[in-house]
Amino acid sequence: MRRTPRRAGALVTALCLALVAGGCAVNAGSAKADAFERHFEDVPDVAAASAGGTNDLPFVGSATATVEIAPGTSRERVAEIVHLVGEYQHDHSGVVSTVEFDGSSIAVADKAATNDADLALVHALVDTPEVGTVQLLARETVVTAAPGVSFTMLLEDLLRADGPYPVLPDVELSVLDSTGSLEVVSEDGTVPVEPLAAFHAIAAVFPPVGAEISADRLRVRVAHDADRLAARDLALAAAPSVAEGLRVDGGNVERFGASEETDATADLIVLALDGRPGVEWIKAYGDEVVVTVDSLETAQSVAEGLTALAGGTTVRIVSPGTWSPEGGESGYTGPSFDVMAHQGEPTLLSVDQVAMLFSEHPLLDEVESGADRLVLDIDEATTRDRAALATAVAPLVAPGTDVSVRSGSLWFSFVAGQPLADEHLDDRGERRAAQDFVDAWDAAAR
Repeated sequence: MRRTPRRAGALVTALCLALVAGGCAVNAGSAKADAFERHFEDVPDVAAASAGGTNDLPFVGSATATVEIAPGTSRERVAEIVHLVGEYQHDHSGVVSTVEFDGSSIAVADKAATNDADLALVHALVDTPEVGTVQLLARETVVTAAPGVSFTMLLEDLLRADGPYPVLPDVELSVLDSTGSLEVVSEDGTVPVEPLAAFHAIAAVFPPVGAEISADRLRVRVAHDADRLAARDLALAAAPSVAEGLRVDGGNVERFGASEETDATADLIVLALDGRPGVEWIKAYGDEVVVTVDSLETAQSVAEGLTALAGGTTVRIVSPGTWSPEGGESGYTGPSFDVMAHQGEPTLLSVDQVAMLFSEHPLLDEVESGADRLVLDIDEATTRDRAALATAVAPLVAPGTDVSVRSGSLWFSFVAGQPLADEHLDDRGERRAAQDFVDAWDAAAR
């Protein structure tokens, strides 16, 4: 048996202790990030300093850091802070930094001369009336056009050898309009002529609300989903070569699979909901449409509106919640429920779905459901308020469902679609109040 000498083991232990004592943390990237933030958080004219660490191996890691300079800081002081960051980066390996100032930014280099040249280029660009901000980064340059300036024309002028602007770094160039919604990219220093021709053909008829343009990709969003096919035809007529990389969307709608071309039921649903107040996003998958709404009241209204639509497409209505990567198709973790769109038939939900839909209604203290029974615990409310609630709930509940209502001292039950027959209502006023509720329910039920 081979034994490791005790002396060697002691040396290894001593080395590990020395690394820790000398500031070599096991999570080296996190330690570098923390050290950067501490170093710059109290520097005058620094509005914020943030960093994140990557811990590749024990005692090995890197940090990516950002320093945000306070708005209105003089250019001389900006240069001083950039030099401070560059010196820190030079002295601390594994730290990569960016400095942001007045909407623009540069990736900081270890050499002061490089930083001075980059700052001079940014200042020269933003001093022109056509340029709003500049991000001079390691692998790309991003220029945002000033309000009222054509972002596509600005790209062409920036790439011209004899143009009015300084020579840019030999990296990918992105130019955005002043809103940040429209973007054109040159990956190799050339203008994407055909995609731009297709974009302008669309823009001349349907003003775009979003666009991504590059040599092999054209993504355009017009204001209304109903215009997307006509907009696509305009693009293809102007530049047939863009067909493979072309996608045109409309309104707050995204289409996938079978519904990208056309789908009769999905088209009807989208047409009814696109642009409707409270409908935040619509995703159409052919046999399913996912609708994200801003409130439970909007969800109920949307469900009612689907009753006149044809077909058997499932519509998933997603009520408000907190956005999360685990939130499924919509990105929201709030409650959701499914309804079916059928010609001329009510959109009926299970009692569990009704309870979920109205669980946060301001007039309800509690909603219970189970075994084809719905219990509505109504807050102290007027006759009119109770009737309004009945009008909202009734269209979604199947006939024959047992419904119980509690509202203060008023307790009664009835079967949806049948006359009120609660033998416990001895008080004339309570019976009148219960009958008013049932009358409103029957009038709204279809």
